[in-house]
Order: sequence, then C-alpha cells, then structure tokens
Amino acid sequence: MGDYRPKIEQRIARQILRALMLLSLALVQTALAPTFWRFRADWVLIAVIGWTVLRGLIPGVRWAIYGGLSLDLLGVMPIGSHLLAMLICVIGVAIVVEPLDREQPLLVIGVTLAASVLYGGILSLLLFSQGFPLPWRHYTLVEIFPTAIINTILAIPTFALLRRLYKRGQPTVEA
Repeated sequence: MGDYRPKIEQRIARQILRALMLLSLALVQTALAPTFWRFRADWVLIAVIGWTVLRGLIPGVRWAIYGGLSLDLLGVMPIGSHLLAMLICVIGVAIVVEPLDREQPLLVIGVTLAASVLYGGILSLLLFSQGFPLPWRHYTLVEIFPTAIINTILAIPTFALLRRLYKRGQPTVEA
C-alpha cells in the first residue's frame, strides 16, 4: 500500500521534460554561451556528470543520450560524436562513483575534471579520425585543459542545484 510508483504518463512526461531541458541547455551551450563569455564550458556534460553522480548509471545514460543527441543536432561536429563521448564518460563516472559516497564535493570535483579531459580527448580523436589536422600539444594546452578546469569550477554550483532538484522530487518517508 505504501509503495508509490508514478503512472506511465507521469514518467513519460518527466522524460520529455528532461529531454527538453537538455536540448535547451545544449542550445545555450552552442549558440548563446560563446557570445557571452570568452571561455567555453560544456554545460551539458556538467549536468550529465552531476546527474550520473547523483543517480547512477541508467539515469546518467538517459541524460547522456538526450544531451549527446541535442549537441549533435545543434553542433558542427560529426553526428554521434558528442553522444559517443558522453556515453563513455558516463560509464566511466558510474564505475568510479558506484562504491563511493555520492555527497562528497571532492568526488564531484575529481570526477568532473577527469570526465572533462576524457570528453575533450575523445572529441579530439574523433575529429582527428575524420581527417582534421590537430596540433596535439597546442590543442591539449589551449583547449582541453582550460575547458576541464572551467567545467570543474562550474560543476560545484551545478551539482548543488541538481542535488536540490533531485531531493525535491523524492517522496518523503515519515516514521
């Protein structure tokens, strides 16, 4: 009697809402954010990694699919590149985070830094495999590492917001 499970319509509506939220975030990342700031932040990656830390592998994979497809549709990279890179990052984060306490701020910092470097490296390898010449040393120092540091800084308030949204949606248990 006390087992609460939302109806299928509610679950579908939540998934559509999450997909639209990540599409909006991808639109901000690809269209609006580069004109406002001098630096580039991977907002979708930050949100997906934060959600994976909070909820685990399967919800993280769902968010990675929504966010990766959104970035692939709105970006200039080959189709599927963001999706592949994000899925690999989510799987790696889920494996690392599973046995650990998910509420640790240092965990979010370390995981976001590692996932950002991995994400940038995968996208670079995909570009290189498509025939784009990349000066690896310069690209790593100028693009991948600064973006990873910015993502890590922005992950702290983003994770706090995601944790708040996650706890708000949890049913309360009264003893």
